Amino acid sequence: MKIYGDANSGNCLKVKWVCDKLALPYTWIEIDTMKGGSRTEEFLKLNGWGQVPTVELDDGRALAQSNAIIRYLARGSDLIPRRCLSRGADGCVDVLGAEHSRALCGGLPLSHCVSR
Repeated sequence: MKIYGDANSGNCLKVKWVCDKLALPYTWIEIDTMKGGSRTEEFLKLNGWGQVPTVELDDGRALAQSNAIIRYLARGSDLIPRRCLSRGADGCVDVLGAEHSRALCGGLPLSHCVSR
């Protein structure tokens, strides 16, 4: 599996951290979004929206959107508790994403950490 991501992006890093936690083998491919790395012809063939993170599975399929990637990778693991499956994993993944954002921002909501 290949993870195309920007190390400055929390959304990209949370996909990487899920893979690390689950001991999933991957190759990290750094995409410099500030220099147009996600707008190259080659990358746009993989993800037509030109967004990171994008995961290319070993069979060639591509996944986009960090929460969707996490749901796919973590399904059946301890990262998505059983109680989430009975209520729907989406809510739990969204809560985990919010907690991730707070951790990155020292306890503040993400909106307080983004320069305007």
